[in-house]
Amino acid sequence: GFITLLKTNTTLESLSLETNKITGKHLKNIVIALEFNDTLKELRIANQYFTTGVGDEMAISKALANNTSIVKFSLNWKNGGARNTADRLIMRNNDVARKKRQGLS
Repeated sequence: GFITLLKTNTTLESLSLETNKITGKHLKNIVIALEFNDTLKELRIANQYFTTGVGDEMAISKALANNTSIVKFSLNWKNGGARNTADRLIMRNNDVARKKRQGLS
């Protein structure tokens, strides 16, 4: 299905799933699938009909740690700690991308 597509994608760079009815569990699974994806640079999953729980948000922020290609990410966070972790990881990914562009790594 869709999760397999994300794991094996080699061309898609931007994905917007905003304003849908995707549950926190499925959002978490989407982000976990990105551990195997180094092509996608932008993922927008904000404004879902269903709210995410604290556990889902913590799992999403931890899953982002395993991805270095996402440089833009949107989600309506409820948990400040998870949002802070995700923000730091996205900044890390932006630094990695900047260094690649400048030929520093």
